[in-house]
Amino acid sequence: MTRHALPFFLFTLAFAGGVAGSAAHAQDELSGTWKLDSSSAEASQRRAAIETSTRDLPSFMQSRARERLDERTTPPKNIRIVVAGERVELTGRGQALFLTVGGPAVPVESEGRSGSARATRQNGNLVITMQGDNGVRTTTYRPSEDGQRLALDVEFTAQRLSTPVRYRVTYKRS
Repeated sequence: MTRHALPFFLFTLAFAGGVAGSAAHAQDELSGTWKLDSSSAEASQRRAAIETSTRDLPSFMQSRARERLDERTTPPKNIRIVVAGERVELTGRGQALFLTVGGPAVPVESEGRSGSARATRQNGNLVITMQGDNGVRTTTYRPSEDGQRLALDVEFTAQRLSTPVRYRVTYKRS
């Protein structure tokens, strides 16, 4: 497995993150180890988004599609983020992704799937977009003002889904 490999749908959660304006501030706010701290309301909202996005599929496909989306959108229990200037390292589920903000897309592959990941900034936030054969995941990281919590806003689109799956996951600094 190359250093860029990671289960595509691990971060198909394409890490997108809320980062403050300067690289130094972003480094302070995002860098660290984060532990999943989502509420039951967030988990319910994620499952409702999956239900909504699959309702227009043929009935024989709905159950399997929900199952696969649930697997692909389940957040890792712990993540580690290292921001050094424009370089970002994201680690979760035992694999790491290395990106340069504003740099070229990096190839990723896992479980027979291939795609690419890219890091950008929008409105002061770090946005990680992962594009694969069947869909795109965009994740925006939004640190709390005190830097102790991290909200990930995720949007997952796929060719066969009429509605994107949109949800939020919360982490706390560990």
